[in-house]
Amino acid sequence: YLHWSLTDNYEWASGFSMRFGLLYVDYITKKQYWRPSAYIYREIAINKAIPDEIMHLNTIPPIRQLRR
Repeated sequence: YLHWSLTDNYEWASGFSMRFGLLYVDYITKKQYWRPSAYIYREIAINKAIPDEIMHLNTIPPIRQLRR
């Protein structure tokens, strides 16, 4: 399992507007805060697999058709 970024960072096309790190960064105070996804990543790393308790997070909910 690979996560793209540990912390929010600068994206060339979007600047600092895109936030997808495991840690949220407050750019004013420079403080970092754990996101819920960081705890999920921790469980995956500890178990070396996706535990049954969080397996439901690995499924994509059905979406309605774009065309009829």
